[in-house]
Amino acid sequence: MPTEFRRLTFQMTELREAIRDTPQNPVDPPSGDISSITTVRDGREFQYELNFFNVSRQKQTDIHLSEEDAEAAMVNYCLSNSIPLPREAEKSARLVDQHLCLDIFIGEAQTD
Repeated sequence: MPTEFRRLTFQMTELREAIRDTPQNPVDPPSGDISSITTVRDGREFQYELNFFNVSRQKQTDIHLSEEDAEAAMVNYCLSNSIPLPREAEKSARLVDQHLCLDIFIGEAQTD
């Protein structure tokens, strides 16, 4: 049976807001805009390195966000902004074309 797949792509401004507004988030985003996102490895764990650039100060600051924290921030953003998410689904963070995405895999698709 096929599995349903859905991808929510977050713009940089939405991702910054998601990180800022997630209560359990271990890091506060620095001032400035997200200029790039890369994946890094910390031991056996994958993390996302977010580069923030503050134009007025001409300063770049990097933060690391675990995959779990990124997922939690994006799910919290969706719930706070009335974006429907299925409860019974596997959710995971992915970096696609310099955008952090929330991938959603929903069980087996129903066939008629």
